Amino acid sequence: MNRSSSASCVVTAPDGARLSGYCGTGSDWMHVFNISTGSNRTFESTDPRMIKADAPNLIAQFSGLGIPGGMPATTPLDDSRAAECALWYCLQARNISVESGQLKDEIVDTWSEVDEGSTSTGRNVTFVNIPANFNTEAGKSYGMGPFQMYAMKAYAKTNIIGNVSADGTLGIVFTSASPFADGMHASFGDVGSWMERLTRSLTNDVRLNSNDTTGNDAFRGTVMATQVVIVVRWAWIVYSVALVAVSVIYLVVEVLRTKRKGLLPWKSDVLLPVCMNMDDEIREKAAGGIVEPGGLKRLVGDVPVQLKADRTGVIRFAQEVKTDGTHSPRENANE
Repeated sequence: MNRSSSASCVVTAPDGARLSGYCGTGSDWMHVFNISTGSNRTFESTDPRMIKADAPNLIAQFSGLGIPGGMPATTPLDDSRAAECALWYCLQARNISVESGQLKDEIVDTWSEVDEGSTSTGRNVTFVNIPANFNTEAGKSYGMGPFQMYAMKAYAKTNIIGNVSADGTLGIVFTSASPFADGMHASFGDVGSWMERLTRSLTNDVRLNSNDTTGNDAFRGTVMATQVVIVVRWAWIVYSVALVAVSVIYLVVEVLRTKRKGLLPWKSDVLLPVCMNMDDEIREKAAGGIVEPGGLKRLVGDVPVQLKADRTGVIRFAQEVKTDGTHSPRENANE
């Protein structure tokens, strides 16, 4: 970063990309982001999957310089960032599975080595020394045709360009004429994720629009099908069945026992209490106690009674009479 004054500066990148505008204080219209051609620094990576700068399968290299999107239009160039990227064709081994309706697509390995005699202008660009775990078909070549490489290089050169401007006074970030510039600027805070989305989109296009003439799709792996299995816990079923069986047996035993002893289940007849009457003597005593709290208990108290049927067949509660003709004494006993 070179300062031309206390408020203005120029930010430059190794590939020659530059931005000039306000630093520190002050805000006005200026370029805040720029895409340039790149400086080959990407190919210095020690990642074994990285290709060389002159690889025939290289599509494009480019760099981004400026302020990440999402920051205010008044953000000075002091907060600028820089990144270099590259796009190239490669082979991918993928582990694809579907479980419970959910698709899982995992990249297992990546291969980028091509025939040294390949050129991107006159011959097919063919991948060589492909590892066995890629499950390639024997005797078949994998690569790109010369016209495909030429078209992709021309497209990238024409479209992966552009810049983004902002006016700090108005507080506006202007969109670019290039979708790639807008996309990279908006995601410049995490340029790695943006590159992953871009390459995934290009990969899906190749997978959908490949001119593969093979009639059969070759896959190697394991196919598993699921089915509904009903597991019966016999211990729990036996327990429930035993309870029901014991209840039925008990009911049958009680029915037989009641029938043999001649017992009549009068207490189970809900209409019987409605048809009953009370002893006249007890009813007369109770008449004077219904107008005061506790009057019935005070006047009548606990009276032993017994069920009797009169000549008309009406059943009533009558005061119990001893064999000598006297009434039973009042005790705390009810029947």
